[in-house]
Amino acid sequence: MSPISIAAVVLVTICAAAAIGLLAQRLLPDHHLGSETKDTVRLAIGTITAMTALILGLATASAKNTFDLTCRNVNDAAVDLITIDRMLQRYGEEAADIRGDVEKMMRRRLVWLAEMGEGKSQDYDPLTSAAWIEATADRIHGLEPRDLRQEGIKDQLVRLVEAALRARWALAAEQHARMPTLFLLTIGLWLVVTFFSYGLFAGRNATVMLALFLCALSVSSAIFLILEMERPFGGFVRINTEGLRRAEQALGK
Repeated sequence: MSPISIAAVVLVTICAAAAIGLLAQRLLPDHHLGSETKDTVRLAIGTITAMTALILGLATASAKNTFDLTCRNVNDAAVDLITIDRMLQRYGEEAADIRGDVEKMMRRRLVWLAEMGEGKSQDYDPLTSAAWIEATADRIHGLEPRDLRQEGIKDQLVRLVEAALRARWALAAEQHARMPTLFLLTIGLWLVVTFFSYGLFAGRNATVMLALFLCALSVSSAIFLILEMERPFGGFVRINTEGLRRAEQALGK
């Protein structure tokens, strides 16, 4: 399910829990709704509310860190590719053929990264897409430097190509990172219990109904935001592709 679908299910479910609580308020005997009962239930629900707030806060921070890390990895990958292109140019005519082939493959990679950021492409096979980097690394290893300058450039090229290869595997892992289903179900259960108790002791007027709905909407939007940030290559919250587009334009110049 998409993040917006999951958030919608959460919203409907916890609103239904509050409505059931309001209905139960009419059906329960009066001694079940006395002040002592209210105080005990509020203490119990306060514990659940505190745990829910803590877990949602930690989940939001974790999703934000994952989103920021992916953005950095994508931008670093673009920088590495441009650096490889420029260093091949500096190496000399011996690397001209390698640079021409690498430029074509690098351009495809930059376009793919940009399209992923714009939600236009979701297909990614790290085994296939990394093959050209491995082939490039082999060709760079085969270069025979004529002097210390070329030898230094070659060493740096090897390190950059290996870094680019590692970045692809990192992006592949980040692309499929998802919040565990059990985690969502647990948070959903806590919210259902919480909103049921809200409805059980709430007043029956439009102001209370509106407050409960806005509270449910806020909680479900928090879950939506968490799920969205775990999908930095698609959805409403996406990585910024401007740097990738500029890197694509700089290739071969």
